[in-house]
Amino acid sequence: MTRRLLLLTLAVLALCAAPAQAAFFPGESIDGPADILRVTDIDTAQDGGSAVVYLKRTEGVPHVWTVRMTNGIWGQPEQLDVGQAGESSDPHVAVSDGGRVVAVWINGGRLFSAVRATGETPWTAPIEVHAGPVQHVSVGMSVHGVGYAAFSVGGASRDVRAARLSGTTWTAFADPLDYEAERDAGGGRGPRIAAAADGTALAAWEEVAANGGRRVFVRRVLRDRLSAYPAEVSVPQLEGRPGGAARNPEVGMDWDSSFGWVAVEQDFVDNGVNRSRVFGRRIVGVGLEDPLLLDSLQWGGTDSATDPDLDVTGRLRALAASTLEPYDGVAGAVLQIDVFGPIGRLDGPVGPVDPDPTVAHSSNGEGAFAWHEDANVHGRYWNRDEVLEGDTPLANPEFGPVQAALGIDSSANRLGEVAIAFVQGGPLERRLVVSHWDRPLRAITPATATQNWQANRRPQLRWGRVTELWGSAQYRVEINGQPVVTTASTAFDLPFDLPDGSHPWRIVTIDRRGQETPGLERRLNIDATRPVAELATTGTLRAGQSIRFVARDDPPPQPPPAAGAPPPPAIRTSGLERVTASFGDRTRGTGTRELRHVFRKKGNYRVRLVVRDRAGNQAIVKLLVKVANARRSR
Repeated sequence: MTRRLLLLTLAVLALCAAPAQAAFFPGESIDGPADILRVTDIDTAQDGGSAVVYLKRTEGVPHVWTVRMTNGIWGQPEQLDVGQAGESSDPHVAVSDGGRVVAVWINGGRLFSAVRATGETPWTAPIEVHAGPVQHVSVGMSVHGVGYAAFSVGGASRDVRAARLSGTTWTAFADPLDYEAERDAGGGRGPRIAAAADGTALAAWEEVAANGGRRVFVRRVLRDRLSAYPAEVSVPQLEGRPGGAARNPEVGMDWDSSFGWVAVEQDFVDNGVNRSRVFGRRIVGVGLEDPLLLDSLQWGGTDSATDPDLDVTGRLRALAASTLEPYDGVAGAVLQIDVFGPIGRLDGPVGPVDPDPTVAHSSNGEGAFAWHEDANVHGRYWNRDEVLEGDTPLANPEFGPVQAALGIDSSANRLGEVAIAFVQGGPLERRLVVSHWDRPLRAITPATATQNWQANRRPQLRWGRVTELWGSAQYRVEINGQPVVTTASTAFDLPFDLPDGSHPWRIVTIDRRGQETPGLERRLNIDATRPVAELATTGTLRAGQSIRFVARDDPPPQPPPAAGAPPPPAIRTSGLERVTASFGDRTRGTGTRELRHVFRKKGNYRVRLVVRDRAGNQAIVKLLVKVANARRSR
């Protein structure tokens, strides 16, 4: 019996692209052209949901607006201070998994909030959190959706206050957070607050001391009460240099509330020169560890470090950045187990603008630094190999010059993908722009892990679903090096027959930006042709003689390739698994490829052979075997 070769022609539905590398993508406009006044905050949840808040002049008045990103797509702008006629200011936002978002802002000296309970529910109307007069505000939310706000209240002598959000209800704490209630607290750029996974929080602020100098303090917020004692972050001296005024705190909490970081800018007298340095102090339990300088500067110079930014993730990891003056440079630092301390200068040639650096860090240890430089925004990525990647311009030239004075902020999801928000365009054509560092999808291996031979010429192909937080993954099926289909499903029924043989196939994952990642190859081993058997002995068959029966599993013949076409892959067969026989003389036999049998008497025997290959194909062969008398010896 001869196999019949079924020719397969695969339709090319898409061109194969080279795998893309993870990279920054130029900014995309999510609002504008419009009279955008300032972008103040962007936040991203572990599951990738994001929101940015900003001020936009609406009917001649600054109002609070937001744009949310769901499944990798930025939605339409939404006004939050609906129904408030006066000017709004200082909006901030926090996002947790499931689309829960809280925003806060100041309007008419009062503190307001809007809450989106889940991604499916609408925003609440403005909720008054505090009657004020409020000057600065910060907001944070735990991974489980418990929110906190810290804000400064009062006139010449301010207090730092806090409120807790549960559901859509705010509860303000009766007592201020201040170290000394009679002192002015919460000045500068205002207090900062961060929430831990257990529903507690940590607030930091600057406060005027009795001698008129400024110091920085932190205090824990324990759900329904304040901790008994605030702790001072600023120091009286650092490495032998007397300490002066401290300011601009930034704070972050680990998922475990026993750990966190606070970064601060403080003046020191260095060889008679008053310089500011940026340092961090790790929070462990109820105490603060010794200061660690983060600005990459050395003592003995005249330059200073200012304006710290800090992002702490849930696995004892953080990134920090600071501005270097008078050069307007940017320094970065990594605070994690393997790398601990400053990593040096980040930016290129010095430009005339304030860099206003921002950092975004992920629980996987990766993250990004971004800053203003000249008329652009620049970014550098800290990757999983603990390597700082090259400097990349992020602005989109189509949207006009970057407005460095109108703010910048960044945030990351748990996979290390980063969103960086800033403003581009002229006075009447400003756009809210977001640049992304987007990781290509991981490679996946077909879930048809078994490569056993099969007789089905149209097998169903299956593979696992890849994790994608920003968009929907697409999967391109390739067989024999040719694309067959691109689909969002994780299964595909072949619409054509595969010929016998071994066919390499793989899945190429594709994200919403077109980045492709080829997976490992597997084999589709097809053998749909039944094997054959024959009587191998020639001549007269006699009683007492060993007779041989042979089974075959021959590969089908291959036609010559077309002119100019590559040669087809060699066709293999599954191979024989078992041959069983009933010899017609009340005896049976079993083998893998051939059987030998001796008929004891003359006669006609009806032999039945059952031949099975490893793909499950089975052939039944019936033979009439005529056996003569045994040869007589002379």
